[in-house]
Amino acid sequence: MGAAKRLVDTVWLRGLVPLHSLTPDHLRELARKFSIEELPVGARVFEAGERDGKAVYLLSGEVELAAPGKPAQGLLAGSDPARHPLAPHQPRRFTARAVSPVSIVRIDIDLLDTMLERWRTDSCEGTELGDKVAHRRGDAEAARDAEAARVAAEEEVRRLRSELSVLERRAQAQRIKSSRAALARHRAEQEAEQVREAEAARRQVAIEAARKQAEQEMLRLQASEVARRRRADAEVARLRVEVDAARRKAIGEAERAVQAEAARQRVEGEARLRAEAETARERAEAEVRKVREQAGAEVHRIREQAEVEVRKVREQAEAARRVAEAEARRMRKAVTILEQRLDAEQVRSREREEAARIKEA
Repeated sequence: MGAAKRLVDTVWLRGLVPLHSLTPDHLRELARKFSIEELPVGARVFEAGERDGKAVYLLSGEVELAAPGKPAQGLLAGSDPARHPLAPHQPRRFTARAVSPVSIVRIDIDLLDTMLERWRTDSCEGTELGDKVAHRRGDAEAARDAEAARVAAEEEVRRLRSELSVLERRAQAQRIKSSRAALARHRAEQEAEQVREAEAARRQVAIEAARKQAEQEMLRLQASEVARRRRADAEVARLRVEVDAARRKAIGEAERAVQAEAARQRVEGEARLRAEAETARERAEAEVRKVREQAGAEVHRIREQAEVEVRKVREQAEAARRVAEAEARRMRKAVTILEQRLDAEQVRSREREEAARIKEA
């Protein structure tokens, strides 16, 4: 995710070192050229070994400076070290990472050096001009006043340097204390985050296993139902073939009986043949009706048996589906209980973290 950017205020630039010595015009020029970057937690400000030619200032939040073989150092915005560029050496000797949401500004080093050199040149020209005016006066009283002012200025510089040394020692002690507290807090947050991630992963694995088990059970039930249906269809087809064969056999036997009766009647006489043929026809029709009735009854019985078997299969499939749904509801309830326990554990973890922060404070 890219860093969000917004315009920088000259008020912030005026509090940075060495930008505080620049003129308002120079500060406004920097504000127009460079913008504030908003970085989230964990974002890298820069990497060790980079050569980006930028002076990076921390305006808000907290960063961690880490180098191979060295303990990590925390740096908080608003502290005295934060007024200076972060790890200014090129190439970078440290890797800077955001411990909290931070705001930074990156200023081109060459442009900054150019502005500082211009400021020093303007200051030197003003000093030389004042010296020429003083020499033109040429009176001893002005020289004495200048000497007294120089001595007073040197005394003031020594006093300010002494105060600055005391302030730097105090700031160093405060910075060490802040770095240790920030490092301890960061480690505690990392451990809590690892615990939360492990619990979330365990819960996800349990949910995935339950889902896969339910899917496998459903597939097994579906396969069983399909197999039963296929067996029932095969049995119905086999019975139909047997009924058709029996019907064809009965019809063939009736036709052979009619042919035999007709031959015998032709031998005995035309009149008797017709009478007997009629009788044979009636008997054949009765036999055919009987065979058809028997075949219809057999087909009806087989159909009823097939329907009963199909109903049994459907009832078994419905029972299996209800069992699978009950098992799925039970597993969803178990997952809900696990999630509630996880939420409670997270609340207790945050309470312990808050208690630890209060205790550290």
